[in-house]
Order: sequence, then structure tokens, then C-alpha cells
Amino acid sequence: MSSAALNGVGSMVGAIVAVAGTLLGSVATFLFQRSVSERQERFARAERHRSERLAAYVEFATAATDLRRSAYDRWHRYQEEPDGEDFAVARGEYYRRYGDARNMQLRLRFLTNDDELVHLAHVAVERATEIKDADTEAERGKRGEAAKRAVDAFVSTASSRLS
Repeated sequence: MSSAALNGVGSMVGAIVAVAGTLLGSVATFLFQRSVSERQERFARAERHRSERLAAYVEFATAATDLRRSAYDRWHRYQEEPDGEDFAVARGEYYRRYGDARNMQLRLRFLTNDDELVHLAHVAVERATEIKDADTEAERGKRGEAAKRAVDAFVSTASSRLS
């Protein structure tokens, strides 16, 4: 073969290698970008889920605390005048707060598969509802403290689950 022919073959091989290198680089770049993109999507999805859980945890703790306060008010209004208008209003507010707390408890069950956390939420609502049935001021105080501890246990466990 002549040197001109060898130069032509060498040029063709060089061009093929350049095209193959470019294609290989493009494929590698595509795969790397896809991997990075999938990782970013997973992170964003996990962060959205964490934010939703945090919002639900805060809303539940607020609802349980409001229920506790409402149960106190209902108890006091009943002690003052069981057939009075103030008691009727307090009872209505208590049932509204009870519904809010139960609704938030259901939302928690949808957002987490954490049985312990769901149980702690249930206990917090139950302890708050027990306040209204106390027979004495001392018993009401003990039940109120138990309700507060139940909410605190929920908050403590929920915050540890967000890390």
C-alpha cells in the first residue's frame, strides 16, 4: 500500500475512534445525569414526605392540646352549672375539638406506618377525653397531667422519627 493509502486508512480509523469516543462520552454523560436526577428526585420526595409528616405531627399535637384545654373548660362549666348555657357551649366546643383531634389522628395513620406513634396519638386523645369524667378537682388535675404527659410522649417520639 502506498503511503497516501495508509494516510487515508489512518485518517478513517482516527475519525471512527473520534466518533466512537464522542458517542461513548455522550452515553456516559447521559447515564451520569440520569443517576443524579433520580437521586435528586428521591431526595425531594423524601423531603416532601418528611415535611408532610412534620406538619401532621404539629397539627396533631396542637389538636390534642386544644382538646385537653377544652375538656378542662367543659369540666369547670359542668361543675358550675350542669344545665347552664355556659356548659352547653363548652360541651359543643369540646366535641368540635374532639372531632379535630380524631381527624388528625386518622391523618397520621395515613402518613406513617409507625405503629408506636399511632398508638401514642391514640393514648393522647384518650387521656384528654378522660378529663371530663373526673369526679373531683384533684382527679381532674391528675387526668390533666396524664393527658399532658401523653402529648409530650407523642411529641418526643415524633421528633425522634424525623431525624
